[in-house]
Amino acid sequence: MKNFLLFVASIILAIIFAPWLGQFYEFIINHQVSSTFFGSAHPEYLEGFVMGFAFFMTLLLWIFGTGMKKYVIIITAGEMIACELMVGYGMGIVIIIVATAIAFALSQLILLARKKIGK
Repeated sequence: MKNFLLFVASIILAIIFAPWLGQFYEFIINHQVSSTFFGSAHPEYLEGFVMGFAFFMTLLLWIFGTGMKKYVIIITAGEMIACELMVGYGMGIVIIIVATAIAFALSQLILLARKKIGK
């Protein structure tokens, strides 16, 4: 149940930060994202959501998750990469992997700090 609540929190945070992360995505790839696949007025929001979901899912699961969190993160990143392949954004795959790695490193630092403060 706890992992499901973290999943929902990741979706909510990804939706909230999607516009900013989408603009950051456009800044990284140096051109405007266009997509007729989903037909949205702001296609960068989709990329922002995908990047945010990969980031927040990894961060929250490693800090607060229980059980098989590493498998959930691998499956989630795999789904996001499959989504990017389906839409056709090659650079999106690299960005998802980097966002996941940054979230993992940040979560490890937070866990280390929590352990040091707890002693």
